[in-house]
Amino acid sequence: MIRWAVGLLLFGLAAAGLFLFATGQIDIGGREKAEASIDTGRADAALASGGDAANTVDAAGDREKRHDDITQENADAIHAAEGADAPVNPHANTAGLRALCRRAAYRNLPRCLQFADP
Repeated sequence: MIRWAVGLLLFGLAAAGLFLFATGQIDIGGREKAEASIDTGRADAALASGGDAANTVDAAGDREKRHDDITQENADAIHAAEGADAPVNPHANTAGLRALCRRAAYRNLPRCLQFADP
């Protein structure tokens, strides 16, 4: 009878150990799948974020280019206007040129280099 009780006890312990081992393995597999899903989600989010950043930079560059294009078109219209070649007071000319040379469209022109910040 004692042998039978010890055998039953050992069988019960072995069954419990096997059950715990099996459920632990199932949990590990589920955890790995969950971690892989999280990693995939993070990678997708990083790609989307990078795409958004690139689009933002592109849009800012487009706005700046449009702004500079308008500035250049305005300068062309001014220089093509009747009387554009008439003499102007040197102080007014310098003030106007200095103001224009602050704009990106003019900043690197040879006549603007004299106003460049050191």
